[in-house]
Amino acid sequence: MAAMAKHGGGMAMVPGNCLYHLTSSTMNPMVAREMGRYMYQHFSQSPLIDKAGRPIIVQPPSAIGNMEEFVRYVQSNVVLPEGNGEDMSSPQQARSRLRAKAIAEQFIHISRIYEPYTFYGGRFDSANTEALFAAGDVSAGEGNVPL
Repeated sequence: MAAMAKHGGGMAMVPGNCLYHLTSSTMNPMVAREMGRYMYQHFSQSPLIDKAGRPIIVQPPSAIGNMEEFVRYVQSNVVLPEGNGEDMSSPQQARSRLRAKAIAEQFIHISRIYEPYTFYGGRFDSANTEALFAAGDVSAGEGNVPL
């Protein structure tokens, strides 16, 4: 929120591009799954409200931990299911299934190229985030956003 206040516009706008990684810090690292769990808890307890005034219900986060899980997910969600109640022998259904299978295979191939980066367990640079916190308060229009 501090980054939005600092770079989001209005009176507090600071020009330029700045990248903030969602990390806790190098001193107290937080696993991404923990961050997802905290966000889920927050939005479950304090939901956003839609235009009709109803709370927006959030689902618990799910994460894919390795390439094998990712391949299974893509194959089960991209390729058309066998038994969807329609005649799978129709030419249109057969073409659709072949096309979806080709798209899934291409997607998996490209994903394997990026596998080392996607499932890398290292930490990222949080220097910009730490500098934002070190700046103290960020002016946000009329009030301040305490850090």
